[in-house]
Amino acid sequence: MEDFSYSSVIKSHRKDYLLQTSNNVFKNKIIACIFEDGNLISFSEENYPSNILEKDLLTLVKEFHRRKKSELESLLLLSEKFTELNQAEYKNMIGVVYFNNNMFYEAIKEFKDALVLENSLYQVHNNLGKAYMAIQDYDNALIAFENAVKLQSRFADFHNNLGRIYFKKQFCKNAIEQFELALRINPYYGEACFNLGLALLLNAINKENYQLTSDLIKTTTELFEKAAYILSFLKNGQFEKGMEELKADKIEEAFHRFSQLQDTNKKTNIKGFILDFYLKLLDGENEVEISTIWQHIEKLEKLISKHPGYADLYNDLGIAYAILGIYLNNKSIENFEDAIEINPNFATAQKNLKLISNERKGSKLLIERILNLRTKELK
Repeated sequence: MEDFSYSSVIKSHRKDYLLQTSNNVFKNKIIACIFEDGNLISFSEENYPSNILEKDLLTLVKEFHRRKKSELESLLLLSEKFTELNQAEYKNMIGVVYFNNNMFYEAIKEFKDALVLENSLYQVHNNLGKAYMAIQDYDNALIAFENAVKLQSRFADFHNNLGRIYFKKQFCKNAIEQFELALRINPYYGEACFNLGLALLLNAINKENYQLTSDLIKTTTELFEKAAYILSFLKNGQFEKGMEELKADKIEEAFHRFSQLQDTNKKTNIKGFILDFYLKLLDGENEVEISTIWQHIEKLEKLISKHPGYADLYNDLGIAYAILGIYLNNKSIENFEDAIEINPNFATAQKNLKLISNERKGSKLLIERILNLRTKELK
């Protein structure tokens, strides 16, 4: 099987990016990499079947490259547009989009710019912490998460994120305190349950705080079981082996097993791709293709099959179908207009055009309001 490769330079007002897309014949993956000044800053990949024909693979690589190029160009245009507005809320929003596209240094710049304009935005401090954490700058991430918690102590996510940084720095007692605070706010926070179990095991291994090792096996067993009940993706063969090692008092083995499980089972970035899609729609300058809407709907339906209890997904699917309805209305209008152009006296087509045009106006205004509200929730 042959290797196929495409390259494009994408220019923005601040810098140039190199996009390189190729297939890996050993892993059966198409990989798109974004470089800035020769440094890899982001990559995305897509699997393809091992028995694919070369001509079909060439088409897949070409289409994946085209799609990633279009996404990056849209992102950069959106960034320039929001930069001109010079408002903290918009800088945070574009920072989130950069973050969701793994462009972490660009995200950090946007978050920092937002905080210069309005330093009291606790959500931006939290986003900044996540971006620093992504590049493993734990010292700056710690400062950002501490600021987020100081400004808003009632958010379980903030305490969980701060706990994750303490855990990375092996400050077990501090990490445990933050995970416990997160669970006090939200007792059904699966990730915090799992993280608390890991922190308690690490504390026992490092012998940092003897008091926190009381009833260790019973406490951590209950935490991991609760986490797996809430986060069904955790429960697999690796998880069962970890539980067996834990119950056999093999603390270090269990800790490493659960740590690997945490690393290999990253949660789907549900909010990320939804926010990206909504921002493209709100931009309004480049009309989204109807195939893009269908792809968005298919992705939501797949996520619902994996997360049937996630109400937000059903809400976003409803919004997606409403958006699809507007685009189908546009197609209806085009056909009615064609009919009238052929026969200017076609009364039925004229009435249909008027009815569907009025309906579209109302639907479009409604969707814009829904998207603005939903976008604010997601950022």
